[in-house]
Amino acid sequence: MDKAAGRRGGPESSWRRRAAALSALLCGIALAGCASVPRPATEDGREGAVEHRPHRPPEGFVLASLAAGEADELADEENDFDDFDPFWDDDEFDDAGVNDPLEGLNRAFFAMNDLTYQAVLVPVSRIYGGVTPEPVQRGVRNFFDNLRYPVRLVNNLLQGKGTEAGRETQKFFLNTTVGVLGFGKPSDDRENLRDIPREDMGQTFAAWGVGDTPYLVLPFIGPSTVRDALGRVPDAFLYPPVHILSADELIAAEAVDLTNRSPALMREYESMKEASVDPYAALRNAYLENRRREIAR
Repeated sequence: MDKAAGRRGGPESSWRRRAAALSALLCGIALAGCASVPRPATEDGREGAVEHRPHRPPEGFVLASLAAGEADELADEENDFDDFDPFWDDDEFDDAGVNDPLEGLNRAFFAMNDLTYQAVLVPVSRIYGGVTPEPVQRGVRNFFDNLRYPVRLVNNLLQGKGTEAGRETQKFFLNTTVGVLGFGKPSDDRENLRDIPREDMGQTFAAWGVGDTPYLVLPFIGPSTVRDALGRVPDAFLYPPVHILSADELIAAEAVDLTNRSPALMREYESMKEASVDPYAALRNAYLENRRREIAR
């Protein structure tokens, strides 16, 4: 038996490889999602005054995840928080609508995740951001975003959004061809392709009648809900590299993607912590409010 055949084996071996690849992907996209945070308020000319400026979400992490050049960079980031700004007076927020029965456990996981970010992602983001030109970062972001086309397409179809599915298909072929495998993003120059709502399985479950579920902070993943956490699994199966790459190759690819996005993600995460009296509540409320808006559109 040659080496290739021995390595691949039969159907059972193939499924094991896919399961391992899926596990690796879930870890990668989980870390990416948990680090995405909303855009912080920026100071204006008056002392102590802040200006809340909404931003256009790209797709993320999380977690989910923001100056002239910086605005372009963050517009390309995967971000789960739309134009919702969490930097309000926490005392004015009505927590009655927050479904967080596991708050004690969630806060413990939030603290653990924070230690991980500080020990790993923050130093990595500083080194990578300091040596990698912004055009390179943007190109790599565009490439991985283009690979997630099947996730957005299938979820649009499952929700009966045929027009949006068609626009996603146009965007994919334009960016793949004219944009050279997605490293370029000429779709941003076309108004009808620039701001297509990004759909995922969590939103599809909601469209099918699955109501609000408890808020959940996942270890090394970050903010989610029970519904959105379950939705990550079928979304991962729709990600083409899972079916093409080996587990080791998939881990390497996801590491590249996360490392490339870490400078913007960690800037936002640190800004959120500094601007919030209670970072846990700010991130939770921002995530839940944004998901409600995404589901309602």
